[in-house]
Amino acid sequence: AFEMEWSAFHFGENCLRAQPWEDTMSQSYILDERPGTHSLDFTVLNYFGFHLKQLSDLDKNRLDDESLDNVLNYNGMDAKYHRLIYFEQAKELKRTGMEEVYRSQLRRIPTLVLTQIKGIPVDQPTVKSFYDQYTKELKNIEADIADEPDIERFYRKFNYEFRPSAPKDILAFFRNIVKIQLSDTQENTLKEIDHPISELVLKWREINKLLSTYVKPLREGDEESQLHPDGLLHPLLKTTVTRTWRTSSADPNSQNFSKHEHKEVRSQVKVSSDKKIVAFDFAGIQARNVAMESKDEFLVKAFWEGYDIHSDWARETGNLYHDWDHEGELYLDLLDRIESNPDDVEAKTGLKQYRQLSKNKFVFPSFFGAKPPSISVNLGVPADKVERLQSKFWKKFPHIYKWHERVKTNYKETGYVTGLSGFRRHAPISINQIINSPIQADEAKIVCEAMARLSEMEEDRFQPNMELHDDLSFIWPTKDIDKNTEVVVREMTRIAFPWIGIVPIEIEMSIGSDWAGLKEVAKFSSIGIWRHQREKK
Repeated sequence: AFEMEWSAFHFGENCLRAQPWEDTMSQSYILDERPGTHSLDFTVLNYFGFHLKQLSDLDKNRLDDESLDNVLNYNGMDAKYHRLIYFEQAKELKRTGMEEVYRSQLRRIPTLVLTQIKGIPVDQPTVKSFYDQYTKELKNIEADIADEPDIERFYRKFNYEFRPSAPKDILAFFRNIVKIQLSDTQENTLKEIDHPISELVLKWREINKLLSTYVKPLREGDEESQLHPDGLLHPLLKTTVTRTWRTSSADPNSQNFSKHEHKEVRSQVKVSSDKKIVAFDFAGIQARNVAMESKDEFLVKAFWEGYDIHSDWARETGNLYHDWDHEGELYLDLLDRIESNPDDVEAKTGLKQYRQLSKNKFVFPSFFGAKPPSISVNLGVPADKVERLQSKFWKKFPHIYKWHERVKTNYKETGYVTGLSGFRRHAPISINQIINSPIQADEAKIVCEAMARLSEMEEDRFQPNMELHDDLSFIWPTKDIDKNTEVVVREMTRIAFPWIGIVPIEIEMSIGSDWAGLKEVAKFSSIGIWRHQREKK
């Protein structure tokens, strides 16, 4: 990816797909995704039995200071063994039946590089507003901390100012000043402490993270700025880092800007008045991947018929609280109100939180292999009740349970877990990761192949500005949105592999002038149904 971005910048973007190319790093990653296995030194040791880097007696971090002869010898051996490793890994890919997976890996790299080059616009007045706001909030919190009587005792004892950023200061404060023995300064530990300083430290951390992670990297002139000379962000989209075949992002991590908590920081990404950000999201893709992998009849049918399984299981989950929890009584009361009056808007709004509770803390965790003890903790109900409910759940979705058992058995026999995408994740991994890894790999293949098909049209309007796991986002002139949407939706809902077609693919389309203000305007399905017709302006 580094060589491709460099070449595209200096010689033009057309060179990326001008002729066949290969990548030893991607070969190594597809053969074994585990970290630490992809360096040239490791692969030479693996295939040829010696440490290549030890043959060069030079400081590899200061090559400018080395003699030209030494550097050329070092580079020569590097090039020679990259080539030799390519042939060895090509044989291994063929032997293990992983050639098609490797080709899919290669296809996504120029696609993602072109998105890196395209960039993301940042509105500096908005960045300044957040910078001023969070800087002021931090100073106010620090003043509140300084006003605490126990902090004055800390200063007298240690003769320096308490720093909310320093774990050793926090430990020293609680152990020596208020006589509370802490094992660590993690969030969950501090939340358990009934003292103003623990609350203030947590608040300081939250604001400082927003400032340092989501504002300073976008701020022009800041020493932590990751803006490029063109004033745009060009986050790196990495393809050989995760163990699930999903992409990852860095400098900055654009995939880490939340859609929900503190989504306001997304408003720093803003377009000019004649353009819009248009986002296309693969709706419920991981649940659909569960259906693809398990072929569970009830789940497949639910997707084809548009049946909301989460609302169905919201009642069952709510019943867990019955007779012993006030929340459970409120939930059942809301259900009764809607049954007697289907138009009760207040009751419908109240039920949404219980649907989310069922979806996020019971249904999806069960799909991904969670057992009653962990679900019990998250729901706050006894494990025996969860066990009975999950037993009922598996009777409704028996093929998902059988798929779980099949995947675990295959993992024990082979030492890796795989799924329909063909990507392999090797031991050691947890039980939940055994179930989750094939799902994430399937998702990554569907998303990246759709992105590649659009990119390979070699029209700038179909090259996304952002790739956020299951979301492809574009910046388009407002007048072109409708005609561009037709092409993007066609490719994103395309049944590109036989295993995708077991359930319909659905795309949610959102539009906004800034990244935080995206509003859903339409849903599209691979079966040709427009769930919501977008208003044409």
